[in-house]
Amino acid sequence: MKAGIVSNAELCIPLLQLLHHNRIASFVFANIEDPQQFIPVAHVCQSTGIPVQEGKAPADLFAWLDKVQPDVVFVMGYRHLINTRALPVHLRDRIFNIHFGPLPAFKGPNPIFWQLKKGTPTITVTIHRMNEKFDDGPVVWAREIPKQPHFNYGFAQSICSQTVLEGIVYLLQQLQQQKPVPVVPSVAGKGAYHKRPVLKDVLIDWENMPAREIIDLINACNPWNKGAITFFNGGEVKLMDAIIVQPPQPASSSASGTIVADGAQLLVMCCDKQVININMLSAYNFFIPGYQSREWGFTAGKKFGK
Repeated sequence: MKAGIVSNAELCIPLLQLLHHNRIASFVFANIEDPQQFIPVAHVCQSTGIPVQEGKAPADLFAWLDKVQPDVVFVMGYRHLINTRALPVHLRDRIFNIHFGPLPAFKGPNPIFWQLKKGTPTITVTIHRMNEKFDDGPVVWAREIPKQPHFNYGFAQSICSQTVLEGIVYLLQQLQQQKPVPVVPSVAGKGAYHKRPVLKDVLIDWENMPAREIIDLINACNPWNKGAITFFNGGEVKLMDAIIVQPPQPASSSASGTIVADGAQLLVMCCDKQVININMLSAYNFFIPGYQSREWGFTAGKKFGK
């Protein structure tokens, strides 16, 4: 069996290692947009002897498929829509997209961000057959991962890239034994497409976001955005880590976004009258621990906001 991997992402490395370990011939096609980010993938491919083909246009992908003639194709982190109707007949039901979100509720290019931001109780990994639309083909495997308090964006991606290997092994076994790959029920929820996050999606709204939502946003932005964005004394600040704590008295009368204690802890009031302790923030081109924030001007009575 020959497997084609279409990916630009470092997250495909566990999949490449799995295929290599099981002596399945593998071939990688990549539309490399950031050469620096692709270095780890290139290193793994070089050390394992997996050929890599770079291409920019969809025509390059089809030329690669025609050359390699894979028995199955896995797509992971590829931004372009693939015209599945133009594929060789034997591949049309053997090209699978790996999606780090439940379908159809979390379609789009960055489902982990939106699952974390929206506070879903689980992170879902999905494998589906591709069709002529983004994230739209029938689901053949899915797994829900209970979300833990320490899950941030980077860690959740890593967990998903490992968990999906279970689904890959299942699919390969079905195909090698020439068994049909049945469709599984989609995760409950209406279909929704979530775009790539923009500035407004990573901003803290102190007036309307309760403490839990702020924590969820911080985790969704860590590490790729170095935290959720807010403002302080007219400058941009990013909150990198925070937890909900018992509010000191009489802090409940303070306005949302107000620092109610500094020193050993940097405590900030939220609109639901809960208090968060900011453990780490990024400001003035420095990473600042909460216990040192007073020295940088983050003192009781001052306010985060626009």
